[in-house]
Amino acid sequence: MTVPDLHEDEVLGKAYDAQLSRRMLAFLRPYRWAVAFAFLCLLVEKGAELAGPMLIGAALDAAVLDRDLAGLDRYALFFLGSVLLAFVFNYLQTLTVQQTGQRAMHDLRRTLFTHLTRQDLAFFDKNPVGRLMTRVIIDVENLNELFSTGLVTFLGDGLTLVGIAAALLWLDWRLALLTYLMAPALFFLTAVYRRRARANYRESRKVLARLNAYLQEHISGMATVQAFGQEARTLDRFQDINTRYRDLLLRSVRYNAVFFPVVEVLSALSVGLVFAAGGWLAGAGGVAVGAVVAFILYVQRAYRPIRDLAEKYNIFQAAMASGERIVALLDTQPKLLDPPAPKASSPFRGEVEFQGVSLDYVPGEPV
Repeated sequence: MTVPDLHEDEVLGKAYDAQLSRRMLAFLRPYRWAVAFAFLCLLVEKGAELAGPMLIGAALDAAVLDRDLAGLDRYALFFLGSVLLAFVFNYLQTLTVQQTGQRAMHDLRRTLFTHLTRQDLAFFDKNPVGRLMTRVIIDVENLNELFSTGLVTFLGDGLTLVGIAAALLWLDWRLALLTYLMAPALFFLTAVYRRRARANYRESRKVLARLNAYLQEHISGMATVQAFGQEARTLDRFQDINTRYRDLLLRSVRYNAVFFPVVEVLSALSVGLVFAAGGWLAGAGGVAVGAVVAFILYVQRAYRPIRDLAEKYNIFQAAMASGERIVALLDTQPKLLDPPAPKASSPFRGEVEFQGVSLDYVPGEPV
């Protein structure tokens, strides 16, 4: 019998499950005020970051249109203030999120271990130790990565995209609509990348499970392998699995090598369109030069959150799979419960006597 692997039962369900998310977020309920404070810090941080291009555009208009060179000092101070404000609230948000995530995961590990101590022997007979270790350590760590980094990235990037879209419309709706022409191509590209990356991720996790299981089984049984002279056969089988895993990782590299440069190309095309249309509008007096510059800076910033969201998709997916397994474990109730008032056992002498005990390998044929 092969040794159970830590990841052999990893089955990725839906990319997002609302009911499962509510169950997992319940562990953050004791820290809801810390979460609210972190979200407030995130709002201030993103607001300060988005103020930068607007201040640069206003400074250019003051210098070019109003000839107010002395006013540049004021805008420089405002810009420096926005950078410092973003830094301070990013620090507060990161510190709060990390501390909250670690405390919540501490509570979750304690809950899982307490739940395991209440299970009966039949449960441990059906569930290998490696699988249970995965629940308490690896799956919890996947959730911690989501709470401490992935969730902040999703919220922060979402706020950034909404803020940039609003800023573009406020600066000039005509240039905004021109920029949005790239959105369908970008959404299509992201959907294709996500679908293929998800399929490749699922397959790589399965192969990694087989690789870990093979190593665990054959390293622990190396004496047996050597005793029967199976080193070459064992190495050939390992090389097959190892090569398959390498090929899947290289395929993921190829997906990234195509997706992210294409995103950069779309970003450059958007900037080029804004340059051309904005230059024509500025020449005709339809828009200020500073607004065009701010527009370009916003367009360049808009593609960074999209790249981040694509990169963090696997984190979200792994966390959802881990959350599903953790919830399934917590929902498993022991079949044998300790009675509320257990009876005291009577004194016994200690002799061991077997009655009606038999052994058979073929049913009905006792040895």
